[in-house]
Amino acid sequence: MMAIAWTKAALALMPRIITRRSVIKNAPRRFREQYTDGARRSHTGESYSQMHEKLASIDLETCDRSAIDDVIGNNSWTQLTCEICDCDREALVSIPREYSEPISICLECAKGVQAVFEDAQS
Repeated sequence: MMAIAWTKAALALMPRIITRRSVIKNAPRRFREQYTDGARRSHTGESYSQMHEKLASIDLETCDRSAIDDVIGNNSWTQLTCEICDCDREALVSIPREYSEPISICLECAKGVQAVFEDAQS
């Protein structure tokens, strides 16, 4: 069997798994990057600096999503929504596309896609 030499461009387009834990771990960093003006106040009435501090104090290895959601005031930072079934899942596969945003789908929908291929071949 011939080995495939993957280029950096090809590797960038490889699907990857996104888990709820990885979303939780990255939420404080993503929130801080988006809300850089620490003096501004959020819809919760707290300054973004206060929210950054609260997020930084959370044990991201063990907390559940509600710890992040409670600080931010909604669950948009911890959702993992499948783009096919529109369900919130614990894990998705993110499939990059060269000239647009990646598509993220759950295992159940991926199995459905596989079934369509298998049916087409029989």
